[in-house]
Amino acid sequence: MIAKFILWCYSAPLLEWFRNSNYAIPVLQSFHLLGITAVLGAVCIMSIRLLGIGFLKLPLSTLWRELSGWFLGALILTIAAGVVIAIIDPTRYLANIAFRIKMACLAAAILFHFTIFRYVVRRAPDTELPRTTVGHAALGCAELLLWFSVGWGGRLIAFFQ
Repeated sequence: MIAKFILWCYSAPLLEWFRNSNYAIPVLQSFHLLGITAVLGAVCIMSIRLLGIGFLKLPLSTLWRELSGWFLGALILTIAAGVVIAIIDPTRYLANIAFRIKMACLAAAILFHFTIFRYVVRRAPDTELPRTTVGHAALGCAELLLWFSVGWGGRLIAFFQ
């Protein structure tokens, strides 16, 4: 089944056009990086609030509502561009250990973000005075570490063949 998918990737006319174009892959990578930047921006803002460093006048749930749409849109853009980049040359990416590590980190970050992280920040009432606890700080650190590990894993792809 994987072999059929790989054969399809190398024979699909649109993917062949991407592979042979001088500008398609750099444009896709630009969209991928734009999405990553926006994802990390939203993660950093929420984590700064959880760590008690900034945005202290905003309740967590309010900040979540303001950023979650941007985060989700950026995540969709990043994943869509990343999928196209990967299927242009699937054997290169599937054989790359850094790519597999990045995918594992991405799965962990998405799972953490949409379960534990979202549960904590959404349940904080809007009327609650902003406060930072050790649990909030640990949550912010975990969120930062997970999402930045995805970016670092992506950067390592170029160094492993």
